[in-house]
Amino acid sequence: MPPDTTSTPKDLRSRFEALNEREQAIAGTAVVIVLVVLLIAVWKLPGTVQKGSDFLASAVVSLKSIFLENNEGTVTTETPTATSTDEEPPTDVPPSTTPVTPVSIPPTPIAGEQTEHTYPTSGSASTGTLSGLPNLIVVIRDVGFIDPSTNVFTATSSIRSGQRAAVRFSVTNSGTNISGKWSFSAALPTYPANTFIAEPQQALRPGERIEFTLGFDSFDTASSGIVTITVNPSRSVSESSYDDNILQATIGFEP
Repeated sequence: MPPDTTSTPKDLRSRFEALNEREQAIAGTAVVIVLVVLLIAVWKLPGTVQKGSDFLASAVVSLKSIFLENNEGTVTTETPTATSTDEEPPTDVPPSTTPVTPVSIPPTPIAGEQTEHTYPTSGSASTGTLSGLPNLIVVIRDVGFIDPSTNVFTATSSIRSGQRAAVRFSVTNSGTNISGKWSFSAALPTYPANTFIAEPQQALRPGERIEFTLGFDSFDTASSGIVTITVNPSRSVSESSYDDNILQATIGFEP
């Protein structure tokens, strides 16, 4: 008859008390580790009893090998790390490839410095010895209108409503001496009536000529449209003759 190998809790307790302190410590540690591994197996593999039993058996074998290899000297323990194959591997998220359209910012325009120049247009200026008196002559060359957006003068005998009337004239020194500073005035057919007085102009040597284009708004359609240009109106410049200092021209109007 085979021997009875059934152990009661009392027998197990007697066997445990028969162990020395070192063996009791090793046995206690093994029990704790087995319980930890069992809890991990149940947590990782819920509902699968057979897999938990197999995993526990393999864990006990692993623990046994550890204790057998370290049965002398200091007791060391290693807890196997349970890994799960149910987790999906991390997926690398590619960076955003949305194209970025550069915004072109136009530079802020900066107005340049306004400059005005007056140039002699023709004539043979005298370079010899100056004597006598100057003589300023005004000549009206054209009437017409100026485009306000381009400042281009267009010659025409009459203008239409909304156009800026203009007159083009020249002043020549036909005398034998330099004129010195001089001025001119322009009586314009505006409403209300207006007489333009120019600032002092540059001196003209004998034979030099300057051309002007004078534009104006508020054309009086009920007037005769006469423009009167007077050179040296105050006679501040002594001339050999004043008879050729005044000239008129007429600007017509087409409704």
